[in-house]
Amino acid sequence: KLAATAHQPLPTMTSAAVYLQPLDGTQQVDIDANKAVVVGRDTIGVKEKKMSRKQAEFRYDSASHTLTVRRLGMNAVKLYGRDSSDGVELKKDVAVTLLGGNELSLCGNNFKYRVVMPAAPPLTSAPPPPPPSSTTCTC
Repeated sequence: KLAATAHQPLPTMTSAAVYLQPLDGTQQVDIDANKAVVVGRDTIGVKEKKMSRKQAEFRYDSASHTLTVRRLGMNAVKLYGRDSSDGVELKKDVAVTLLGGNELSLCGNNFKYRVVMPAAPPLTSAPPPPPPSSTTCTC
């Protein structure tokens, strides 16, 4: 009898542990740890003049396993969640923490990406449980 296996997605061709996966045909954006990565029309290879050359800045802090985005450009950077199909517009120059799986757009509702990042390790490891106690009857 054959065991059923879950379908696994094909691996992405990237060396970066954290990256923005394009959802609409633009270029993937690798985010190096502990460096600012500025994304704009030249970075992702689009000619849209409404997108700034410096539209958003991403930072992945490997010590805290957090990814933040900060809008730099004049046009909207939007974050999409379960409750908002229209997206929530980020304020200019305000850093927002992202989670793996979050989706965002870089210019209004255009140039959509999904955040791909490893899960953070557990904060603390629990000590192993004590061995079960046994009692000996001396009756």
